[in-house]
Amino acid sequence: MPSTPDTVTIKVRQLSASASDADIESATRVMGDAFRGDVFTSFTAGESTPTDGKDRSSESLVPALHRAQIRAALIGGRVYVAEVAEVNDAIVGAAVWFGPGEDLLGSPGQAEAGFNQFMEALGKRDPDMPAWWMTYVRVHSSGFLPKYSAFTTEALGDARFKHDGWHLQLIGVVPAYQRHGVGSALVAFVEQQTKNDAEAPRSSLKMSVETETESALMFYKSLGFIERGRTTIESTQKLAVTVPMWCLSKDLSA
Repeated sequence: MPSTPDTVTIKVRQLSASASDADIESATRVMGDAFRGDVFTSFTAGESTPTDGKDRSSESLVPALHRAQIRAALIGGRVYVAEVAEVNDAIVGAAVWFGPGEDLLGSPGQAEAGFNQFMEALGKRDPDMPAWWMTYVRVHSSGFLPKYSAFTTEALGDARFKHDGWHLQLIGVVPAYQRHGVGSALVAFVEQQTKNDAEAPRSSLKMSVETETESALMFYKSLGFIERGRTTIESTQKLAVTVPMWCLSKDLSA
C-alpha cells in the first residue's frame, strides 16, 4: 500500500451478501494487520504471541478466524469497509456488526461459512482449544457455557441488550491509517443510519462492544461509549495467558 497521505477522504460502504472474494479478502487482511501481535486474538486461535520477531502468518489460523466472522456477518449481520480516495479507494478499515435481532452464528448458514472449518482446524492443532471456546464463546446457535455470556449480561444489565441493539463484533484499521478517523467513521456510519431510521424501535437505539486492550477502551470512550464492566479471560493452561475484557455501551436515543 502507498505511503499514508497527510489528509484522507474516507468513504464507508456496506458489503452486500454477495460480496466479492476480493472484498472479503481485503477485509480479512485489514483485520490481520490491525490485530497483529494482539494477545487475545492469538490465543483465541490457539497460538502464543511471537516474541522472537519471526513472521509466522503463513501458519496462523487468525485469518481463518477473521474470515469466518466476516462471512458469518455477510449472512446474518452487516459488514462495512472504509476506503480512502487518496490511495485508489483501497480498503483500510473494516467492521463487523450484528444489528437488532441478529447474533453471531445465530442464523442458518453462518457456522458453515467458515466457523466450522476454523474449529476443525483448531482442534487438530490443539485438542484443548475447542473446549476453551465452549467455555467462553458461543460456537453454534443452541449451546454455549456461561462465562462470556454471563459477563456481558451482567455488565449490560439485560440478556437481550446485545440482541436488541447493535453489537460491534470486530473492527480493525491498518496501522498506517489508525488515528486518521477511519475507525470513528466506521462507528459513526452505523450510528447515523440508526438515528436516521424513523421506524427504529427505541430498544434498538444502543450499541455494545467488548475489547481487551486499554488503547481500544480509550478509543471507544472517545466516541461516547461508557464502560459497563470488566472481567478477566484466561487462555488454555498450555498458553498460560490472561487478558482483561471490558464491556461498553452507547445510548443512541439522546
